[in-house]
Amino acid sequence: MQQIVGVIRQLLGPMAGGRVMPQSLNLSRAARLAGVSRGELQKKIRKGDLSTFEGEVLVSDLLRVYPNVELENNEMIERVALIRELAQPKTDYSDGALPIPPVVRSRLEKLNAILGQTKSALNDAEDLIVETIRRLEAMAADDSIPDRTQLGELARWMKESANAGTQRMDQRARLFAKDAFLRVVAASVKVIPSGHEFFVEGTESILDASLRAGLHLNYGCTGGNCGSCKARVVSGEAWKLRQSDYRISEVEQGMGYLLTCCNTAVTDIVLEASEASSAADLPEQEILAKLDQIETLSGDYVRLRLETPRASRLRFLAGQWARLGFKGGESRKLPIASCPCDGRHLEFLVKKDPDDPFYCGLRRQTGSGDKVAVTGPFGDFVLDDDSSAPLLLIAVDGGIAPIKSLAEHAISIDTVEELYLYWISTMEPGNYLDRLFRSWNDSLDNFHYQCVPGHPGISDIVDRICDDCSRLERVDVRLAGPSGEIDAANRALCRHGVAKERIKIDSVP
Repeated sequence: MQQIVGVIRQLLGPMAGGRVMPQSLNLSRAARLAGVSRGELQKKIRKGDLSTFEGEVLVSDLLRVYPNVELENNEMIERVALIRELAQPKTDYSDGALPIPPVVRSRLEKLNAILGQTKSALNDAEDLIVETIRRLEAMAADDSIPDRTQLGELARWMKESANAGTQRMDQRARLFAKDAFLRVVAASVKVIPSGHEFFVEGTESILDASLRAGLHLNYGCTGGNCGSCKARVVSGEAWKLRQSDYRISEVEQGMGYLLTCCNTAVTDIVLEASEASSAADLPEQEILAKLDQIETLSGDYVRLRLETPRASRLRFLAGQWARLGFKGGESRKLPIASCPCDGRHLEFLVKKDPDDPFYCGLRRQTGSGDKVAVTGPFGDFVLDDDSSAPLLLIAVDGGIAPIKSLAEHAISIDTVEELYLYWISTMEPGNYLDRLFRSWNDSLDNFHYQCVPGHPGISDIVDRICDDCSRLERVDVRLAGPSGEIDAANRALCRHGVAKERIKIDSVP
């Protein structure tokens, strides 16, 4: 038998001395291929259905949990993409189209090389298996070799295994086909040291893609003038979309440095870049925005929309505030009601109050184009972006402004397992916010929304909310609204077993 083992080792050569590692995928790409959200994968990982190693999932495990991988199975991706598209207007370099021809050509060349190497390796493996079986059958017929019966059984086993493997490869082939298609359309970016991941799609820049994904990479002018968005490509290939006034030295270029606002990703890349991880990481900014729209809502609020200059977008975290001021009028700090994925278009809710100088100043504005001074951001009513725990958002009346911002951001980063939004509101049902949240509720499997009319007893309402949410010990909670109501809601949540450190509150009159 030692002779048999020696012959097989000679046939296998260097393959016998090692082990070919199974293919693995990062969570973002695995979620896209399976047609689910990252939050859904996180849930599977927490339950033990999927295992990870260094943030990646084995292809074999992914196919075991999601065996029916189809190219057309992109429903969840399309749902989330639509909400993000509505949240962030397209820019000159992010038009939602396919990548520009040079990028597509480069991606196809890379994919063609991979396909050639894969085909060559498969041919070699097939030839090796056929030759091994042939020699085993010849040895089984050789009277001079003992234990010939075992050789024949081994040859039959190899034939059966090879045939079964061909059938199993159908699943991997579908996964490979879908992955190849997605790699032409979009490139994956992994940021170090944070480990955050996002996709660059269409003709958008790396910076625009990171903002769309809800990340907080450093940037300033977004036009290639200041150099604040400079980062280093550790691996992978980028393509310059446009020229810039800021010059990167030849030494830094040789090290892989580029401006993320002026470059797109050709292949999957690893990017070394600094990010804002807390409210303290963002500087206070002063921007002169223009009035875009004033819309009267049902109830006691008006909706205010501002547009900042293209080169001066406001950097902020979801849940933060900004100070607004009109020329020659009063100023007011208000929670930002929009997503940081679009720092150019800011939204606020202003309470109607004829005795309030700020509201009166707002009513005196003549219309679109009026200038508004914006200073900020302020506050630390923000999310833990690295947490995948279920998120419970409770807003009372005008507290919906920062809660809406948090909800949009949570959808953008796509890491939360379940998202619950309860709005205790005196506004009439069917207003634009209510319709927006209901559309999310219908579109996203992990988003759950309820509007509770009025607030006769906040503790009773919180009791009902806690009955709806399972595993409260793992839930992250954000409460926003008038101080009296949210203090009572906070006490009720603690009675139901929610840990104090998991609750953040924001007093919004």
